[in-house]
Amino acid sequence: MVSREEMVAKIKAAVAARADPNFVIMGRTDAMKTDGFAEGVERANLFFEAGADMVMIFPNTVEEARQVPREIKGLLAYTNSEGNRFGRPLFSVREFEDMGYKLSTYPTALLCPVTQEMKRVITNLTTRGETGLPQDKMIVWRKEVEDLIGLEEYYEIESETVER
Repeated sequence: MVSREEMVAKIKAAVAARADPNFVIMGRTDAMKTDGFAEGVERANLFFEAGADMVMIFPNTVEEARQVPREIKGLLAYTNSEGNRFGRPLFSVREFEDMGYKLSTYPTALLCPVTQEMKRVITNLTTRGETGLPQDKMIVWRKEVEDLIGLEEYYEIESETVER
């Protein structure tokens, strides 16, 4: 963990370099895990004083998570890390709203289940020589992905340019 002074300097530099007023400068402190609740609160408040628009904080308990918005004045973010090995509490979106948090992230909510499915498909390929995926559903799923990324538009551009 960097010193308070170094992080404050980094935030001030980011604020000074900001060209787009809509660009959000977010501070982050893991100090509650390593140095206790009070240190995390102090650092977060220093980051706001330095110009941070939002601070991501990592309370250790439900009680700390509920206390944070009362002791830190500013927009707060919380990482709802399902499966975390530290036992940090998890909350619903509604609970975050009720406590006063303005942003919650879910870094493992998609990554872990997708990784498990990828492992299953790879295992099928290496042990059975095929994916084991339902081909009727694959047609639908692939179309959804293509629509999501706008693939048809890229095909049109390709046909008007490189495939003349």
